[in-house]
Amino acid sequence: MALGRLLGLAALGLYSRSGNIFSMLWDSVFLVICRIMFVDFAAGIRAGLPIGPRYQNALALFTALMWPTFLGLGVLSGPFVLLIYGAKWVSIAMCLSILCVVGVFNTAIAMAWDLFIIADETGRQARFEFVRSIVGFVVFSAACFISIEAAALAKVIDAIFACVLYMPHIRRITDSQYRDMFAIYLRSGIATSVAIAPAIIVMAWHGWAATTPLVPIVLAVGIGIALWGIALRLLKHPLFFEIKSALKPVLARVTG
Repeated sequence: MALGRLLGLAALGLYSRSGNIFSMLWDSVFLVICRIMFVDFAAGIRAGLPIGPRYQNALALFTALMWPTFLGLGVLSGPFVLLIYGAKWVSIAMCLSILCVVGVFNTAIAMAWDLFIIADETGRQARFEFVRSIVGFVVFSAACFISIEAAALAKVIDAIFACVLYMPHIRRITDSQYRDMFAIYLRSGIATSVAIAPAIIVMAWHGWAATTPLVPIVLAVGIGIALWGIALRLLKHPLFFEIKSALKPVLARVTG
């Protein structure tokens, strides 16, 4: 409502469309995986297993999968919007790219809410969300005086604030060290950088135009996925072994 009042209904419509694209990706992929992992965590706790190693493994999987997805969409937001929604919506591309950065920070504290539920600390979590909602509203409202891109950037600030707020308690609940978290972020960050590099090169070569031809984009995405897989293998990333395990029955049927 703040954005609509300050920037007008047209701006609200543009921001809502970019927000819907981001939410569709977040809800259909990330939250579904979170629900599955929550059940696994709860079962592990009932069995008396430590949550730390399980959470660190889950965080590694989340970041290695979702970071290149979000940032890849952010890099290709112009051609993506043009292809899916048409030329009249191309102006939301920058806003969508910024919101994709929000996804990166949110993924960095994956399952924070679930951890507080598992640790029976929902009261503390509610207080954190109250503080976060106030800070987020103030920053977002101030940004709405500027532009929809500034409003999207306010969401990035909110996500960073959430990381600062939740990270110490995630570490405490999971009995993790900062070096453990950094190692996870570093490996997933390297794999992500390799994955999106071809798309960045193609988009930069064409001046970041929404009209960048689809053929080089498709090639860049394909090369990026291949390089991502190689990076996961070289880094001995947990996601590589999960993918390998999942594909083993398929390969057995094909070769069998």
